[in-house]
Amino acid sequence: MLMVKLLARMPDLRQRVQTEHVPDESGHCRDCREAQWPCELYQIAVNAERLDTRGLRLSA
Repeated sequence: MLMVKLLARMPDLRQRVQTEHVPDESGHCRDCREAQWPCELYQIAVNAERLDTRGLRLSA
């Protein structure tokens, strides 16, 4: 949860992660290569976005 909170405070980085960690034609993450998509980093970024858009308090 700590990574989600940290990434929620960094919208530019969060967007970059979501842009770069996309599925390839075989269902793997393009950036991670061997990880199935959605990879862990992509899921963290999505959860951070949800946390940020809900306007929840982002205390460490």
